[in-house]
Amino acid sequence: MQFGFVLGEDMISDTLVLSVSEAAQALGLSDDLVYSLTERGDLPCLRFGRRKVIPRRAIELVIEKAMDGFDPNSVLMRLASDEDRLAGNPVPSARLVGR
Repeated sequence: MQFGFVLGEDMISDTLVLSVSEAAQALGLSDDLVYSLTERGDLPCLRFGRRKVIPRRAIELVIEKAMDGFDPNSVLMRLASDEDRLAGNPVPSARLVGR
């Protein structure tokens, strides 16, 4: 799976590494949280002197791992059953959405 991260007007999909600020923006996180994640070892980074950079592939893998086991049909079924419950309708046992 390939991702291209858009930062402002620039596409940085060709870069192998992102600065902490670029990684934070790509993930929708603060710079401080990205620094914390790298310190804890939750997000791999490379050090060049005092500079930290995040491999683009590490961000891709974090996203892929977060999506493991995600089933959009189960979300849609829960949303539909919540709507039925709020409307006072009986909740159907299963409602499948075509893939």
